[in-house]
Amino acid sequence: MKQLSPEVLSPVNIIGADIRYVMYKLDDETIVQKYQYKATLEEIEKEKAAATNTLRLGLPTVISFEPVQIGDDYGIVYERMGSGSLGNLIMSHPSRFIDYVGDFVALEHRMHATHVDKDAFPSAKQTISDLYDEALERGVYTADEVAAVGRMLAAIPDRDTYLHLSCGPRTTRYVDGELTLTQVVDASYGHPVLDVSSTALQTIISAQMTPEDDQVMLTANTNVTAAIRFWHAFVRQYFGCTTSEDAAEVDRLMLFAQWLRFASFAVSLEWLPEQSRAGMRALSSERFFPNIDQWISDMEGVWERFE
Repeated sequence: MKQLSPEVLSPVNIIGADIRYVMYKLDDETIVQKYQYKATLEEIEKEKAAATNTLRLGLPTVISFEPVQIGDDYGIVYERMGSGSLGNLIMSHPSRFIDYVGDFVALEHRMHATHVDKDAFPSAKQTISDLYDEALERGVYTADEVAAVGRMLAAIPDRDTYLHLSCGPRTTRYVDGELTLTQVVDASYGHPVLDVSSTALQTIISAQMTPEDDQVMLTANTNVTAAIRFWHAFVRQYFGCTTSEDAAEVDRLMLFAQWLRFASFAVSLEWLPEQSRAGMRALSSERFFPNIDQWISDMEGVWERFE
């Protein structure tokens, strides 16, 4: 396996980060993605397989080049990365904002119209359900809270459509003029509400929870203002909202849906400091679990808007 010098991990080379990865620029066409924790080779191979299976569906995807070793850790090199991320372009060319959002909406619509082979991708609902079962076993959440999540998952219609589960301005970029997916490790199948709410996590939720430009620049590759603007423009275009009242209501429902994944991070992200996990648990117990049944009721009549 090729080895890279730890010097490539200099902070000056960071071009993006989230709770799982840090991306470092190697040159104009190549980056190395290093996990925020000690990743295994099996995880890296899983990401490569997910990218290959995504490409087989005809969806534009950056294929990983090779796993590498950096000191005692593993990473993965991507080449032919094309432009900077969509977030980078939004910041560099603000006059093209609406065009960029339109391309992003078209990509998500294309994903959500793509039917998958269930042997090639996991069920997003099953993955989430398993995490909450683990949370109950470990005493992270109560039986009542996990039961409420079960009702929410049951209320979400079953679909066999492709989900990226981390799609946003940081994880898309133009390659040969086409907006292209990166970081497809969580690629799954299920209902698009899980993808739309994941876009919220990368943009407006990030901006609300860490309202400093330098932090949001890492998670969304934009500043706070642009991240919030991107989310609202995305909701209007994705759902075809024609009034501000309609957009506000859809926005509210999608922002609530993101809690389904956010609360699960207290279990799935083992490398997070205990203080961060405790904060996730406290917020979820206050804002998420008690309001699940109301959300289920409010979503009646909204599901068909994903068709």
